[in-house]
Amino acid sequence: MISLFKAIFPAALLTWIVAEVAAVQGTRAGVLNVHWVIIGDWSTYWSWPMMGIALGLCWSITFMLDSLR
Repeated sequence: MISLFKAIFPAALLTWIVAEVAAVQGTRAGVLNVHWVIIGDWSTYWSWPMMGIALGLCWSITFMLDSLR
């Protein structure tokens, strides 16, 4: 379960980078549904489907790394 918490930050970072790159290219990235998000004074592009995919990827990697010990 701790591997899930370890995976949240890298997944958010990966999502943010991919959403920014996709949006700068002028696409909504189809299924990824990249959209503009405003949180307080901060605004950026975000994709919840991409966050789910990235979280699954990062979670599986951290789970495998933790099981090697």
